[in-house]
Amino acid sequence: MKIIIIGNGVSGVTVAKFLRTQSEEADITIVSEEKDHYYPRPILIEFLAGRVKREEIYFYPSSWYEEKKIKVILGKKVTGLKLKERKLELEDGQELAYDQLVLATGAKSNQLTITGYDKPGVFVLRTVADAQSIKAYLANLDVYSLVDAKSVAESSQKKKAVIIGGGYLGLETACALKDAGLDCTVLENHADILSRQIDTAGAKILQNKLETMSLKFRTGVECEEIVGNNMVQGIRIKGGEVIPANIVIMAAGACPNLELAQVADLHREKGVLVNKYMRTENDFIYACGDVAEAEGTVYGIIPVCLAQAQVAAYNVLNGPKLVYKGTLPTTTLKIADLDLTCLGNSNPVPNTFESISKDDQEKGTYKKLILKSNKVIGAILLGDRKNVLTWTKIINQGIDIGRFKDKILNSDFDLTQVFK
Repeated sequence: MKIIIIGNGVSGVTVAKFLRTQSEEADITIVSEEKDHYYPRPILIEFLAGRVKREEIYFYPSSWYEEKKIKVILGKKVTGLKLKERKLELEDGQELAYDQLVLATGAKSNQLTITGYDKPGVFVLRTVADAQSIKAYLANLDVYSLVDAKSVAESSQKKKAVIIGGGYLGLETACALKDAGLDCTVLENHADILSRQIDTAGAKILQNKLETMSLKFRTGVECEEIVGNNMVQGIRIKGGEVIPANIVIMAAGACPNLELAQVADLHREKGVLVNKYMRTENDFIYACGDVAEAEGTVYGIIPVCLAQAQVAAYNVLNGPKLVYKGTLPTTTLKIADLDLTCLGNSNPVPNTFESISKDDQEKGTYKKLILKSNKVIGAILLGDRKNVLTWTKIINQGIDIGRFKDKILNSDFDLTQVFK
C-alpha cells in the first residue's frame, strides 16, 4: 500500500511512525514544503533565545527515517490533488500516486494586516526559517554582541522588541527575546493576557510574575500602524501613542492551513471536516492535527495532534475501525521558573458553571476548578506543577469531588483521597 503524508510536523511524523509500527511492508512517503526534518515547534523558542543550536532542534536524526524506511521529500510544495486518479502534484510538475493520503498540513500564523505590517523588522514565528530570519535581523542590530547578561541588562544599547499578542506564543517569544538581551513589551487587545485560557484573577497574578521577570505589558490596546521609514521604529496604538520598537513579532494566533484542501474542494469550515475515524468525505483521504476539524473543533495543541495521528494511522491501514474519542485539552506555558497548566474547559463563559478557586498573591500561585455536577471539567494550575497528572486523572475519570470542595485546593490536602 502506498501512503503519502503531506506535512512533516508532529502530526505527519507521528502518522508515519505508527504506520511503520503496524506494517513493515507499507510504502510510506512524507512530503513537506519545509526544507527541514521534523522539529517540535516549541523548541523554536529555545533556539531563538540561544539555548539550543540549529543542529539540536531536530526530533529524529536523518538516519531514523532511513532505518524506518520512511521516504521524505523536503522543500517541495504540493500544488494539486487529482482525486479520481489518486495522485498529487508537486510544484516542479512531478506527480506521485497514492492508495491512501493523509493531510497533516498543520496551521499557519495569522497575519495582521495593520498598516506597515510588511516593513523590514516585522516577523511571525512559526517555522525554523522564521526563527532564522529573526536571529539574522537581531544579529544585524548587534543584539547578540552583548553576550554577558549583566552588561546587557545595564546597557543603554539594549534594543526594544514589541510582541503583538498575549497568548502562549506571544509570552514565550517575549521571554526568549528578553533572554537574548532585548527590552520586551507585549501588546494585547484584550483586557487580560491568555484570555482564552485563564480568567482575570489568574491573568493578573501571571502578569505580575512576568513583570518581575522584566517583561512589560500593555493590555486593552489596539494596534493601528507599524511606523518607520526603511525599517520598523515603533507601533502606533489607538489614541496616537507610539511604542518604540526595533523589531516586531506578530504572535496573534494561528489558523488551519487549508490551501490544499481548497484546491481539492474538500469539505471544510474552520478546518478540514473529518468523521470519528479522522477520514474526510473522500474515502482515500484522512486528515489530522491542526488542519482537521473533528466534531466542530480545531484544537491546535500537541496532545490532540498525537492522538488524532494514531487514530488516522490505524485506520489508513485497517479501514475505518478505530474511533477518535476526543482529547482533554492541555496547555502549558513553557517559561523557566513559571508553572502554568490549563486543563479542559479552563475558562468558560462566566457564570455558566460552578467554580472554586484559591490564590496566594505573595507566592504568586493560583488554582481554579470548573465544576459541573461536582465533577471537574477544567482547571487552571498556576504554581502547582506537581499535581497536573493527578488533576488530569480526576477530570478524565469524572470523579465526584463534592465532599471535598471546601478543602481540595488547600496546599496540604492529599489529592489521592478523592480516589478512595
